[in-house]
Amino acid sequence: MVTTRSHPGTFPPPSPSPKPTRPHTPWTHTPTPLTLLWLLLSLPLVIWDTAYVLLRPHSMPGGALHLPLFRPYALYGTVDYIYGWPAWRARNGFTAAQAGLNVVETVGYLGYLGVVGWFAGGGWGWGGAVGRGGWGVAGCGVFVWVWVECDDG
Repeated sequence: MVTTRSHPGTFPPPSPSPKPTRPHTPWTHTPTPLTLLWLLLSLPLVIWDTAYVLLRPHSMPGGALHLPLFRPYALYGTVDYIYGWPAWRARNGFTAAQAGLNVVETVGYLGYLGVVGWFAGGGWGWGGAVGRGGWGVAGCGVFVWVWVECDDG
């Protein structure tokens, strides 16, 4: 066992060491292009899926809101019963709970984009990385493309 009882004297006082001086630099964060691409593709799809679930039964086949926006879910509901009529008739709440968490997740992502967009160059400039309205236009383009592709007539 290590002991200090037999130490020959008292310990010397600690010598003051100079504190390192560093220039103060504020913390910065810039999302990677892959992160922005992921959010560009996933946010509209998550919002679409959440809207389908939270608007059931009106968004399901035969509902007033089904055509043309939710048409692909007619097929998907026959494959994944949790999205279709069997789960709705069984009053299964899992899908609605999942949609509720999707809302929380989406609000978090939009908040992240808002903070990054606001602080990247003072105001909503995005620091030249995206350009004004570029992602919004691209997101609307993806949404319109999906709508047109899924609407057979």
